[in-house]
Formats: sequence, C-alpha cells, structure tokens
Amino acid sequence: MGSRADRWDQPKRTYLERVREETGVALELEGRGARWASGAAGTIGLMASASRDGERWWLGLDENEFQKRHPLGLVLLCQSQDRLLDFGFPYERVLKLLPRLGRDRSRGERKFNLTCRRNRYWLQIPGEDGVEVTDALGDVSWLRALGAAPRVRAARRTPDTGEPADELDSGRAFFARVKHGLLEPLDPMELPEGALVKIRATLADSVPKVSALRIILAGGGPAGLPADFAERHDHYAHGARD
Repeated sequence: MGSRADRWDQPKRTYLERVREETGVALELEGRGARWASGAAGTIGLMASASRDGERWWLGLDENEFQKRHPLGLVLLCQSQDRLLDFGFPYERVLKLLPRLGRDRSRGERKFNLTCRRNRYWLQIPGEDGVEVTDALGDVSWLRALGAAPRVRAARRTPDTGEPADELDSGRAFFARVKHGLLEPLDPMELPEGALVKIRATLADSVPKVSALRIILAGGGPAGLPADFAERHDHYAHGARD
C-alpha cells in the first residue's frame, strides 16, 4: 500500500495544483498519495489507476465513506502510457452512477471500470451497455463555480492588542449576498487566498442581472450615470419597462 501511495502522490499533487490554477479552489491531499483532498471549499475523492494498453482502468470507491464525507465530487486519474487522463464528476452525478456500478462486497467498494473505445470513454455497467463519460474528461467546471465566489469572513483580530490585523487595501467594491452568516460575492474577486479585507456593507434593494453591470456599478460607475441608475439599471441597460 505504501509503494502504491508513493507512486500516485506526485501525480495527484500536480493535478491539484492545476485545479487551483484553473478554478481558484485550493485542495490538499490528506496524506501521502491519499484518496481524499480537502480545503476550505470542501473535499473531493481522488482515485487513480494505470493501464498498459491505455484502454481499460479499474478503480474502487468506498461507498460508505463517500456517503459519510458528502464530497464536492470525484476525480478518476487514469494513467495511459505517458498521459494522465482526469475525469471529473460532481457529487450529484456520482450519486446517480453508484447504484448501477458493480460492487465488491468484501471491500465495500463500488467498481469504476473505465474503458476506451475509439477515443470515447465508457463506464461499464453490469447487465447494460455502459455509460459514456467522455464529457467528464478534463472537466473541472463543477469546481470552477466554487472558486468564482470566495467567502469573505469577518476580519481577524490580533491576539496581543485585539485590533484588526493588517488589511488588504485594494479599494475594491462588490455586490454580495448574505448566506448563513457569510458574504458571498456575486462576481469573481480574484483576491489572494487568506487575504484580510475591510467591509462596509450597504443594503441594496436590487442589483443588475448582468455581471459586467454589477462590477461597473459597484465601482461607482463611469461619470454621467443617471442618478437613478442603481434602481433602474435594467431599464437603462435593456430598455426594460418599469
């Protein structure tokens, strides 16, 4: 088991770094070559397998652990000679697949048997033709949505003085919604992970539906905007009736 973990440790870390760069979601392995990676956004499963001919991979998922963890999703890393293929599945899709997959009762695992046919990829389903999962190849869109809306928590205070810690004075303004006591920006902020920000909240009756308009309005907008632009933004942007 140790040698297997060592074998997949670096490929998994390389994959997670790619996820961070492409989505803004930071995840760390829960141990050397572990099957799970966690971060502030949640947890994902990371299963890996190698194939000599690049046509078939066998992977197993502990179904009970998957249900207990309720992860964001599952990633199958499939080594094919000099290529590492990654197939990403959000949680809801995995839930639909699990009852249809074969089961290893001795290990309590569901079996992901992946095959390649004419550059298309299929999960084998006992008694069925299989499910095509070519669309999952390289898919991180289900994680990208999380990275686009970082949570902004209250500023921490230094233990010595009780004063706010050093703040990131970016001068940025943005629209956000309050959800479970946290502010969730409506648009990408591109703030560095762990940054401290100073927030002054102003309640808004409504906000533009278009991201570009929200960003412009949050920043004060260009000179010459009508005085009632904030309240009638849809009218000015699209000619909508009041």
